[in-house]
This record gives sequence, structure tokens and C-alpha cells, in this order.
Amino acid sequence: MKLLLMQTFLLLLLLQSSTGVAYKTDDEYIRCRELLPRNSCLAELYYVFKTQGRSLRRACQPGGILGSNEPFVFSRIEMRGLGRHPVCAHFTWEFGRSRPIVGNDYFIRPEEYGVICDKCYSWRRIARQ
Repeated sequence: MKLLLMQTFLLLLLLQSSTGVAYKTDDEYIRCRELLPRNSCLAELYYVFKTQGRSLRRACQPGGILGSNEPFVFSRIEMRGLGRHPVCAHFTWEFGRSRPIVGNDYFIRPEEYGVICDKCYSWRRIARQ
């Protein structure tokens, strides 16, 4: 019974992730893309947050999950419906052996998401709107 439930859950998860999330038509994404037209990290970060049902705006604020200087870690399953291979999202790197540790998680570094938060979602910019 447990095996059947687990298989059903995995099938539903795969079906949900394979359809993708319509993020390219979202007004918030379009506004930020206009500010950062060449930033490939924006699509990946926005897609993951939409998949999780979270607000990227809220995450970028002080005290939010992207408001610090820590890498943002998420399951690589959440990138399946993006429609392209990830560019900014990385596997953990094993420095001693110079190879990636291929696991279940991706991460996006603060150096990459910080530009998005600062340009599109800084609290000063939001206060002016």
C-alpha cells in the first residue's frame, strides 16, 4: 500500500512539473525582465518561486529567504518544466576533486540572485511605487 501511494505521489509530481508554470506572461516577471533583459538567472529564480507558490518580491525583502547572503537551495525537480537547461542553478561543487556533486538539489548564489533583488525588488524601489 505504501509503495502504491509513493508511486502515485511521484507520478503526480512528475505530471505537475512537466507541464510547467506560465511565468513568461506574468506582469511582475515582465517588469523585471525589462530592467534586466540579459539576465538568464531571472527566469530560473522566478520559475522556481512560482512553482513553490512563493513571492519573489517578499523573498527579496530584509528578513526574506533571499534577503541575506546565503545560497538559495531548492529541489532540482522544480526546474523540470522550465523548458530549457538551467544556466544559473548549480549543483554543489566538490572542490577537492573538481567535479560536481550531482544530487537532488540545485543552488543559486547570492551573487546571482542579488542583482535581481536589488534591481527589481529592493525595498527602496518598492517604497517609491
